[in-house]
Amino acid sequence: MTPRPDLMPQCGLILLKVPLVRLLAYRALMRTATLMRINIWIVLAVLLALLAITRLSQYQHETQRICADDPSALVCGR
Repeated sequence: MTPRPDLMPQCGLILLKVPLVRLLAYRALMRTATLMRINIWIVLAVLLALLAITRLSQYQHETQRICADDPSALVCGR
């Protein structure tokens, strides 16, 4: 059984497109993975900044409370 000539170009075209589709899908996946890595670092940086701000706020609040109770405390001289 010989292949029909009118189907052969389509088969060749499909075979050429499959690796291209795989390559494009791989590149899209890599771009998505890179963006996810960047997003994870941004989230971690924001969380670290919020932690630092919270600690600073707690420290200032604690200092004000100590100074209100005892103005001669060491932390009140700063």
